[in-house]
Amino acid sequence: MTTKRGKRWVEAEIARLDPEVDYEKIISLIVGYQLNEFVLNLSYAVSFMNVIQASHGSETLMHTRKVVDHQQKRFDDSLDYLVEWYVLGPSHERVRKSVTRLNRRHMAIAKQLPGYFADHDDFIQPLALMALFSHRLRISVGLPGMPDNLQVAFHHWLRDLSKLFETETGPIQGFPEDFDGIVTFAEKFENRDYPTTEHGRTSAAALVQQFVERWFPRPLRPAGRTIVLTVTPEKVRRVHGLPDPNPVGARLVRLGFRLLLSAQERFLPDSSTLISERRATDKYREQRGIRAAGDAAAATRAGAGAATRA
Repeated sequence: MTTKRGKRWVEAEIARLDPEVDYEKIISLIVGYQLNEFVLNLSYAVSFMNVIQASHGSETLMHTRKVVDHQQKRFDDSLDYLVEWYVLGPSHERVRKSVTRLNRRHMAIAKQLPGYFADHDDFIQPLALMALFSHRLRISVGLPGMPDNLQVAFHHWLRDLSKLFETETGPIQGFPEDFDGIVTFAEKFENRDYPTTEHGRTSAAALVQQFVERWFPRPLRPAGRTIVLTVTPEKVRRVHGLPDPNPVGARLVRLGFRLLLSAQERFLPDSSTLISERRATDKYREQRGIRAAGDAAAATRAGAGAATRA
């Protein structure tokens, strides 16, 4: 039974749980009550840029063009999946049906792009980054990485989730045996020699733009861009032709995250409302509709501009 007592009630609840057994509950508590959409959006942008370093990855994104023409809706739709997975866990029937729907979408695209969903590593890497984003962010700002109990919980949770995914050649094979294996796998994936492609440049620019325009008014968008570039690994920036962040700005971003993460650990209160409940309010749905309409209008303007230039 969950007892929401005190400002830091999530940590107290997790301390009572066994990560070998209660890993779904642990992940649900962390994401459901401690994370917010700003952090999840940053993770989405940075992780996708990482995954699509391979040319077929960015080409797949550009095949549907949602990452460019429907930036905010694509993130909202992706978050629908992620929040349900995080809050309910891989063993829940709704999550199994959710992943099945996603598998069907992937295989429908695979009929048009044969072989693009065949490499099992392309499925493992985004799963790995679901755990590693926070772990790496903490280390990059000078804090200890994810504690051992959360490493175990995240590994087991991701291991179970990985079993639900289908590639063109069958269920995912080769998921790492432990959290250290996840770290090693991700590093090997990232250290491959990837070429810079136009699809990669376009997709990466769109992912940066989506985050910046979602969270920052126009005068502050350079600051938002600095945040994304600072958190994005240097090698990923190089592959996609992204510039380095301003050195002073990057130091300020790291300091800001260090202070924020330290404050969250020490005294900032945990939420008393699940993230899925916060996203189900009428106000949120209205804002979501406005964002989708903005996407459609921007896509129409871009199409008209292209037609004029032609």
